[in-house]
Amino acid sequence: MKNLRKMIVSAMPVILAFMLAISLPGQSVEADTVKNISTGWDNNTNSVIPGNNPDPDYTITPGALVSTVLPEAFPIPPWFANSATSKWVGFATQSSNADPIVWDFTTTVSMDGFDPSTATISGMWSTDNFGVDILVNNVSTGITNDGNFGILHPFNIAAGLFGPGDNQITFRLENAPPGLNPAGLRVEATVEADRGNMIPEPATMTLLGFGVLVAMRARR
Repeated sequence: MKNLRKMIVSAMPVILAFMLAISLPGQSVEADTVKNISTGWDNNTNSVIPGNNPDPDYTITPGALVSTVLPEAFPIPPWFANSATSKWVGFATQSSNADPIVWDFTTTVSMDGFDPSTATISGMWSTDNFGVDILVNNVSTGITNDGNFGILHPFNIAAGLFGPGDNQITFRLENAPPGLNPAGLRVEATVEADRGNMIPEPATMTLLGFGVLVAMRARR
């Protein structure tokens, strides 16, 4: 009984230090960039892709086509000018001509190493013609634009649509009739998420270390 009492007494500093430590606020992990999903952007070189080259990050359906980065020629302008941070993507045809139907431009983002429940998207987009929707994993966000391709339209997507592993983001547009005419997508945006939950404050670790030290001295 005496030994048990001695063990409890010697353990008290550690117990008290632990209780105090977990009551202290942790340091929140700030959101980090998961992926730059801007059209015409190469994440390997951190620079824009030259015109008339494929943008392998964006596929177009129907047809499972790889999008093409458009050069500084018609329809740019009247489309909003390409820049050093994003470019228009479309079809490997003259003037990016396409059928007057609904087209999906889809990119994939991996959440490996990130907390998917915290993932958000923020940026701007533009389309020719109408921006019908932005979908995350085939779930509609209800975000649209009026087809004014002379400007970039801001948008924000809140957390709650991403899951572990690969996630798909789809920008849906409608190319208006009549006949074949230019169609394209412009996105300048990033996906951001936390890398973890909480990082202990230095004071928390100090208290735990102090408790262990006191317990060790008490046992001598």
